[in-house]
Amino acid sequence: MYLELKKFIEGNNYICPTSIRWLELHHILNKTQSQNSELKLEVPLLRDNWDSSSIPQKRKRFMDIVEYGFKNGNLAEIDKFLRSLDENEWLIG
Repeated sequence: MYLELKKFIEGNNYICPTSIRWLELHHILNKTQSQNSELKLEVPLLRDNWDSSSIPQKRKRFMDIVEYGFKNGNLAEIDKFLRSLDENEWLIG
């Protein structure tokens, strides 16, 4: 399922959700704390960090969050959320 979601994101040239939707995704993941102390949930790029981050930085941070969800057992919830977004709720590049 992780590879299917990754293919969905890359196939549509999605870089990351808009900052508001990205924050929603972060809240979804933050509800379930990881039992693995090596996993770290990266914060979304918001406000000044959004403006000063390059496209590759945004994509990497977002994919790190997706991978975190995969490793933490939240992939089905992430997949459902991301596929429910309208195209205008994504940064496309």
